[in-house]
Amino acid sequence: MLSQMIISNEVVLEAKECALDYSCLSGEKECLCDVEEPSNGIVLFVTPANKRNFCCYRITFGDSFICNCPVRKEIFNRYSI
Repeated sequence: MLSQMIISNEVVLEAKECALDYSCLSGEKECLCDVEEPSNGIVLFVTPANKRNFCCYRITFGDSFICNCPVRKEIFNRYSI
C-alpha cells in the first residue's frame, strides 16, 4: 500500500464522471491502470488494472488503451506511478 496521494481539488473536480468513487486516491495501487507509455504526461497509454470495472476515462485505441482521467494523469505526473 502506498501512502495516501494528495491531488488538488481542482483536478479531482475535473474527474466528476468517476464511477469508481476515486478509489485511486486511497493509496491502493491495485486499482491503478499501469502506464505503458506516457506522452509528456498528456496522453497515457495504459494496461487496465481490471477490465471488468467500467471506467469512462479509459478509451480503446486499436489494441491499446488511453487514459483520459485527470486524476490518473496527475498521479502519474506527480508521483511517477
